[in-house]
Amino acid sequence: MSKRLLNIVACVVVGLVVVTLGVIIWQQSQHPNDYSEVIDFPAPPPPKVSATKPAAPQPPRGPNPPAPLPQVKKQPEPDEPPQPAAEPVRKGDLTWSQVEEAFERVRRARKEKPVLNHDLNSMYDDVAAPAYTDSADYPAHCAALAKWRDEFPQSPTPLIALAKSHIDYAWQARGGGYAFTVTDDGWQLFHTRIDEARRLLEKAAKLDLKDGEAYRQLLIVAMAESLPDEQVRAWFDAGRKIDPGYAALYTQMATSMMPRWGGAPGDVERFAAEVAELVPGEDGLELFGLIAREIHRYECDDPTTILWGDYDRRLLAKSADVLVARYPQAQSVVQFAALCSQVCQDHELARRIRPLVGPLNANDRVWIWKNSYEDFIEWAEAKEIPGGEESSVWAALAGCVDFSFADDSRYLWAGHQFGRRSVTLFDLQTKKIRLELPHPGGVVNHALFDSASKQIVVSAWRGPLVGWMLFDLGDSAEPLVFTTPQQVTAIALNPRQKQLAWVEAKGGLRLLDLTAEDRTPRELKVLVHTLKFSGDGTRLAAGAAEWFIFDTASGEQLLTLPSIRKPQQGMWCDQVLDIDDSGRIWATARSLGKPPPRRALIRWSANGEQPETIIADIGEGMVKLSPDRTLLAVVRDSEVNGGPSSVDVLDVGKGQRVKQLAGHWNAIGDLRFSADSKKLATIARLSDVIKVWSLDETAAAVKE
Repeated sequence: MSKRLLNIVACVVVGLVVVTLGVIIWQQSQHPNDYSEVIDFPAPPPPKVSATKPAAPQPPRGPNPPAPLPQVKKQPEPDEPPQPAAEPVRKGDLTWSQVEEAFERVRRARKEKPVLNHDLNSMYDDVAAPAYTDSADYPAHCAALAKWRDEFPQSPTPLIALAKSHIDYAWQARGGGYAFTVTDDGWQLFHTRIDEARRLLEKAAKLDLKDGEAYRQLLIVAMAESLPDEQVRAWFDAGRKIDPGYAALYTQMATSMMPRWGGAPGDVERFAAEVAELVPGEDGLELFGLIAREIHRYECDDPTTILWGDYDRRLLAKSADVLVARYPQAQSVVQFAALCSQVCQDHELARRIRPLVGPLNANDRVWIWKNSYEDFIEWAEAKEIPGGEESSVWAALAGCVDFSFADDSRYLWAGHQFGRRSVTLFDLQTKKIRLELPHPGGVVNHALFDSASKQIVVSAWRGPLVGWMLFDLGDSAEPLVFTTPQQVTAIALNPRQKQLAWVEAKGGLRLLDLTAEDRTPRELKVLVHTLKFSGDGTRLAAGAAEWFIFDTASGEQLLTLPSIRKPQQGMWCDQVLDIDDSGRIWATARSLGKPPPRRALIRWSANGEQPETIIADIGEGMVKLSPDRTLLAVVRDSEVNGGPSSVDVLDVGKGQRVKQLAGHWNAIGDLRFSADSKKLATIARLSDVIKVWSLDETAAAVKE
């Protein structure tokens, strides 16, 4: 694989809008805590999302890091109604003495029930909000909190609450837009209020601190001011010394290590592993899981770390077990543990968690969309999970639309229906993203990869682009964007010529010469839904009820293959699989008559007149022919609808099965051979796990 291919992403995103790094602090301050027990304070309202000043730029670390790409959100699910916001907590007739006692009760209870530290965290959030004192704004609320401070001058709690209010007040001045939209006055007010929060917190730290919240808030100050890593770590260590079990301190520290705040890829995962070692037993595993959950809540629309990060999968699975044991009533925690079991492909763990999993709630920010949640439910309830694959990789959590091996079978391309990426290149050995291309918005429904021409084409609809965009990985120019009147339903790249073919929703086949100045496609009047170029690029097969062969240079229809309406020698073409260099057409064909028609592998002559039976009966199921045309992969679906499916690999020369692959727990949706015919990749329907199967011995035996 060329270095140019691996480094081209910096070029293909030229001209596209790179969004400013997102605001996390305001969202974090508003996170709901739906844990199992609350003392005196109900849960706070759901999260709000905004954006913040980017952290200080950091030099790239590691080889060829992916460039930042535009964030594109998926289409909302129409049957997911918004959840009503919880009523804000109010002080009411409570005295400040009673408020102090409420905090003390939670602190005392934490010694027996450590899970209550989450309630303590949410209490601080509650008292920092103007609604708590029925104030109209932050200045009035801070004046009310000052009375608490004056009444209890030796208590750090009102100082921490005041500091939290100043932090929230700072974000109010800054606004929720991107950094470049903030006025100079907005920045000045932001920093002034953050400075005041720091002064209050440092004053609180000199008093008799009873919990780790002051240092958690100092970590937020550090993020707002882009303070050095050494200062951040010093505050974390000081907070941990005072309150080693305060989960919010650990999750805040992990948040500050995210790449969007200047951390390096892998920093969060290494910190989580460090915490699991620092804190003994299940307490450390709980903190590991809560760190992973917090990071995933920020990344739910683009779940990079949970899928492709450096988490120790063994620890992740163990932490999921601990989380469901300690928070069985907290659905957002239970469902995150369920996601962890699926990411780790730990089916036994998933089966244990499944009875605790309730209905989907989008506000939990666990599942990127409804299909991911439903996929877990069905996977957890499956009786068996077939194995035996050489490797596997999570292609996405929001719909893998297409996939294909690169020219080097160590790498695999995958297309994404939603998210910020339209296409990713995975390293199957490291399970990491090697290269990624931006998403055009809306819904991607095709992503085609051609190693020979070094081109990738992505089609999209229901968004800013209805049409396709073409990336030329051998050229540093911006991608070619082409709009179409209707949704593109099929698309194909010519492997030898600068030519593209596609079909639109209302029918009609288009051929476009990409080298021509006039970008008007040639329209061919046929109704088709599947396309296949020949290896030499001179012919195009297009079919539906009938299959046609076209000359790619002239667009002339060369021949029509036998159809069910016009059979030939008692058979008709079912699907064209390939066209070899001699122009012969490799296809599946069905015979007419009784008993039920058989399905055969046929090779028609270049003129379509002489069919040659290669394998008389291949059976039913999805079919793929290997690039060297020595192997035929046939999917064998279960007799039970939606049940496990396997793959038979047939020797084309002998017509015999030479290998059976265990497949997936549900129906296989697609499969692809590698360029050297030594590997096969499969994916199940409505699933995002791609399995890779070795055919090394099989391919060698067939060629002997």
